[in-house]
Amino acid sequence: MSKEKLISDTVLNDPATIDGIKNLIDKTTPLIQAGRFDNIVDLLSLISDNIAFLDEAALQKTTKIVEEIMVLGWTGGNAVRMANAQTEALEKPPGLFQLMSSLNDPDVRRALHFFIGTMRIVGQQTKKALKSVPPGEILEVRSTDPGSVIDFTVFCNQTGNELVSSRIEGNIYRFEIKRSWPHV
Repeated sequence: MSKEKLISDTVLNDPATIDGIKNLIDKTTPLIQAGRFDNIVDLLSLISDNIAFLDEAALQKTTKIVEEIMVLGWTGGNAVRMANAQTEALEKPPGLFQLMSSLNDPDVRRALHFFIGTMRIVGQQTKKALKSVPPGEILEVRSTDPGSVIDFTVFCNQTGNELVSSRIEGNIYRFEIKRSWPHV
């Protein structure tokens, strides 16, 4: 008797293996019937092929980039949570004088500079996207930032473009901006 035949007979006679195979068949049946199993197999093949092509240096670079993105997300999330907790702990919102005096803090100035720079870049990118749209046509913008409602309203008011619609679908904010005549 061949070694392969002996292994297959032993495995197929194992009740735990048979239960596992039945369980696997039960779970994959809907995917197979819907034609989605091929997509999963294709995706796994693609991942496997790409992993095989990565050398050690490329793998380390990719890992480093993923780690940096995770750190950025974690740091940003913590900063938002901390600022939110500090804001909620206030009995009443700070007055204008208190806000102005907080500009003495270098960290506040750095944060404002960062925020203003970010908004400038978003504005530049929106302006560039609008330039690719013929005058009178509509550009659809999607965002996950609740502050974008105010941002796009102000942007349209300042640039003369028309905010045709602003709506929320789940956690996505959708805007339709009609390009002004003749320039952005």
